[in-house]
Formats: sequence, C-alpha cells, structure tokens
Amino acid sequence: MIKKNIIIPALAGAFLTLAYPNFKLGFLAYIGMIPIFYFVKDVSFKHAFNRGFFWGLGLNSASLYWICYDTVKGGIASILFLAFLTAVVFIFVNRGMKIFGSNFIFAFPFIWTAWEFLRSVGILGFPWLSIAYTQTYYTSLIQYVSITGVFGVSFWICIINVTIYYILINIKTRKKIPAVLILLIIFVVPFTYGKIKIKRYQHKNNPLKIALIQGNIPAKIKLNSTKIRENFNTYIRLSKDAIKRKPDVIIWPESAAYCYLRHNSLYRKLLRNLVNELKTPVITGSLDSEYDKSNDRLKYYNSAFLIEPFSSELEVYSKIHLVPFSEWVPFSDVLPFLYKFDASMGDFSQGKYYKVFNLSNDKISAENTGALKNIKLSVVICFESIFSDLVRKFCHKGARLLVIITNDAWFGKTSAPYQHAQIAVFRAIENRIPIARCANTGVSMFIDKMGRVTKQSNIYTESVLIDKIYIENEKTFYTRFGDIFSYIITAVGTILMLISIIRK
Repeated sequence: MIKKNIIIPALAGAFLTLAYPNFKLGFLAYIGMIPIFYFVKDVSFKHAFNRGFFWGLGLNSASLYWICYDTVKGGIASILFLAFLTAVVFIFVNRGMKIFGSNFIFAFPFIWTAWEFLRSVGILGFPWLSIAYTQTYYTSLIQYVSITGVFGVSFWICIINVTIYYILINIKTRKKIPAVLILLIIFVVPFTYGKIKIKRYQHKNNPLKIALIQGNIPAKIKLNSTKIRENFNTYIRLSKDAIKRKPDVIIWPESAAYCYLRHNSLYRKLLRNLVNELKTPVITGSLDSEYDKSNDRLKYYNSAFLIEPFSSELEVYSKIHLVPFSEWVPFSDVLPFLYKFDASMGDFSQGKYYKVFNLSNDKISAENTGALKNIKLSVVICFESIFSDLVRKFCHKGARLLVIITNDAWFGKTSAPYQHAQIAVFRAIENRIPIARCANTGVSMFIDKMGRVTKQSNIYTESVLIDKIYIENEKTFYTRFGDIFSYIITAVGTILMLISIIRK
C-alpha cells in the first residue's frame, strides 16, 4: 500500500517536472497528468487524498526545491501547502468518477484549470507551476493566449491528457477512432493558427536599441552596505562599455542601486552624472521610502527608477505584488506573531499605482529618428512577472514595452532562474508586447511580441546584452478584456466540483 499510495504517485509527480524549464521537454506534459486518472479511479476518499498529496509533493519538491535556498522554513511550508491543494483536486475527481463513472474525466480540464486560476489570485497567489508554462519553448502552439490568457493553455493540455487516457482505456474498441481524430485536431488547429500569426508578423516601426546590464553580483555582496560603491562601480563600468554601441536606453536589474536613491544624495548624484555623461536614460532597481502621516511611520518600497539626461526629476514605480513572507508579512496587522516564524522577513509596503513611464525622442539618442514619437513603457519587478493580470493592467493603461527587472541570485544555479525567465514568454504573447528582461545574475533576455526569445545571457556571468525592440500599438483581446475565458472555465469547474460533493 505504501508503494501504491506514496512512492508511485510521488515519482509520477516528480516525472512531470521534466516538462518545465530548463528542460525542453514540454511534450511530456501531454501525458504527465494521465496517472491522476488511474490514481483516483475506484479508490477510497482517503487513498485519493493520499495519492494526490504525494503526487503534488513529488511535483512541487522536484520543481520548487530552490525556494529553500532563500528560506528553508518557507520552502517546506510552501511545498507542503501546494501538495495539500493538489490533493483536494484529486478528491473532487475521485468523487465525481464514483458518481458519474469514468466519463467524469471530461470534467477534469474544467476542474484543474479552475484550480490553477483560483490559485493565482489574491495576495497569496502563486501561479508559478501552471501546467501551461511547460509550453514556453513551443511558441507556435500558444499564440492563442492573446485571447484566452495563460490558462487557456492549461485547459488545452488537460484536454490532451484526457483524450489520450480515453484512447488508452478504449484501445480495443472502435471508440478510440473518433478520439484519435479529435486529438489530431487539438494539435493541428492551434499549431496552424500560431504559424499563420507568426508568419504575418512584420516590424512596422524603427527599433529602439536597449542595453541590459547584468552585473552578476552575489546576493551577500549586494546586500552589504559597505559594498554599495563597489557595486555601483560595476554597473557604471558596464554601462560605459555598453554606450559604445549607442543604445537608446540602459537597464540595470532589481536593487542594482541598493540604497534609498531618492534620499541618498551621494549615489543619486553619482547616477545622475553617469546619465548626463552617457546622454542616455537609465532604468534601475532601487529602494525607496516615504513618510506616512496617517500612521506616523516610514514606509519602505522595492522600486524602479527612471533617470533621464539633464533632468532633475526621478520617476518611480513601487512594486505592487510583494513576495509573501519574504518582502512582507500578510495579515501581520491582525496576526503580528507571524513575524516570529522567520527573522529574514522584509517589511516593504505595497505600491499603489500602475506606473507608465514616458520616453520621447528628445530623451533618447539622435540616431533613432524614425516614427517613434512617444515611447510608453512599464517596469515590473521580479515576482510580479508571473501574474498575467497584473502585467495586463500596465498594458491596458498604455505601456507598449515591458521591462522586467529581477534578482534571482537567491536561488543559485538551480532551475529557478530558467523557470522565471521563460514565464515571461507568455506575458509577451498575451499582450503582444516586446519584453526586455534584466537579471542581476541571469537569465537576461529579449522577447519579441510573438514570444520568441531573440537574445539571452548565461547565468552567473557578467555581461552586457544589447538588442533592438520594436514598439507597436496593439491591444489584444486579452489586454482589453482580461481573464474572461478563465472566469467561464472557473465557473463551470466550480459547479462540477460542487456537484461531486453534494450529489449522492
């Protein structure tokens, strides 16, 4: 029983990890969920829960082990909690198959997608391991997310698994014939649509040349207050090297200027002098603070600044979606004892505004004299890039270039930097927006509006990455209307889950 309820489910869950980046084996997701149906069929409530828990434990342990690099307690708690949530899905499917028979597997795509979507919302949302992200290397198959959003691909993958399972259990009957034809259509339609969309794409505007500065500074040195000037010197040196290739904008990663830039005259002046010398705008991650009169206290922010040549203003965006139990403690106002679980917890405040920065031609190099008159861009910081609706709101407000700044040094040479980077592919396609992603230790990359990675850096290398980005004014169905598809699927999935509980 231990083998059936613990070992085999755990191994099956761990197997699905091979479908995620940095493995380029996304096709394994097409069969990776089939074991779920065998695990829940004709077993008790208890066994379904146990198998679901250990399947989830295998998947999340193999895929998210790197969380423990930053916080062991937080990593273990996260993995156990996500495994528990997976077990709940197994229970619903188990219950439904008992009531309606094996045909209830056709409800599975709705239930799983609803579960993924609900897991992505709220301050504790964590959609990192959405099954859709196994497909980031197959851009021709996922172009329709400009309509459905990321969860449309999750739904599609679930349908594939269900169809293959149906073929397997009917392999000796004629029922498999229409199922095989349906399976063929499931692949051909999105692939054909994607190929047509990519083939029709043409650059319409002159490019904006961007330089990404990857400083490759270890986390312990970056956070050392005595090393701030040394860190600054690294980015200054690399920026002066980049300027030889005449970029229009230079981007530094999250917390590259690890000081309170607005209030630190020394480093503010140092950065202004650099920007004026290079005659090129710089976007950098830094810290910020402001006094809150209503609460009579200082508020601290994880922020991004835009510094323009010969301008006295500092434009700033403050991170809206903070990392729970790392950058801030949820519910700490009512449950202050939560601080005791980990002394490394931050105390940042949430930003309130979806900032859209403006760059006009007189702020960038004279070489770019094309049709670009006003470039609107937004910056999202690290963890925020995994939230499709948050990025969508920036695009809906007018951003036509997305800058992602991050510091993945916390997670070492693990799969985390690759998983985090590849997730951005979906943000590009959903909103048809080019992306410049600048990471302290990598992966830094450029992604075009079709989700194709045009250039990327290696991890843990000091590098300057320069490429051309094409700015276009296009708002997709997803940008305009958001997660309508996900709401519909979630409503249906929720009804099906309720039926599996209530009906005898």
